Amino acid sequence: MVLKVRTKGYQGNILKGATVTSNDPRAAKKFLRITAQVEPVIMCKPAPYIFTNKPYGKDLVKTLALWSPVYPTFQVKSVKSLMPHVKAEITKKWTEKHATHYNLRVTLGREMPIGRFQGIIEVMTNLKKFPIYNLRISGIVVGPVKVIPNRGAMFSDPKIMDGMAVSGFSLYGDHFKISRVTTDAKGLKKKLVTVVPGKKYYLVAIWPGGPTPRNPYLVHLKIFTDNKIEPVITVPLSIYSREEVKKKKANKPSRKMQ
Repeated sequence: MVLKVRTKGYQGNILKGATVTSNDPRAAKKFLRITAQVEPVIMCKPAPYIFTNKPYGKDLVKTLALWSPVYPTFQVKSVKSLMPHVKAEITKKWTEKHATHYNLRVTLGREMPIGRFQGIIEVMTNLKKFPIYNLRISGIVVGPVKVIPNRGAMFSDPKIMDGMAVSGFSLYGDHFKISRVTTDAKGLKKKLVTVVPGKKYYLVAIWPGGPTPRNPYLVHLKIFTDNKIEPVITVPLSIYSREEVKKKKANKPSRKMQ
């Protein structure tokens, strides 16, 4: 009997098995188990990806180590960034435990716009089966005005306070003022509270209740400031509504005349 396991798409410890049924009265069922440590073809440390928050107007540098625990002949031919304002280069090469290691330096440039970003760094190798290694990059470029959380969600339940729901946002910064807040949501109410003038504000979004146009109801809050870098801050907000399930009245059986 042969038990095979495909390790493609797996990394680290795996446990696989199969149940064998026979006519042996003492052991009618036997469980065959395979445990293994699946090593990636290309190792990337400290993590096989980059996820980070980057301050606006400043460079951010991340350095990663690349090598192959499977192929001692592994080599990096070239690297290429598929993201605007992001550079990638090999800065160091050395041999350790008969494997060639590389230092990959990724620079997220100061020109990156405020908001979310994601992309890929392509690493070209000499491996025929794995010629390209994709390093995924994602995160947020944070502006001078911080919004916590950077997106909101609220849940409207008709059985609780007639469906009223609330979501709040804290806004931090230095020497900025908020002139107004608008929204594309119908029926959504807003209240801005000044905690520390010019430094900290609190924005409350209130759904008064009632049915939403869609479920979920995806809307946006626009915050207008006097900051030259971030004059308008857009915050996405999702409103989830719990729909009431109306029970159908059971038809009573008619009494037949005796």
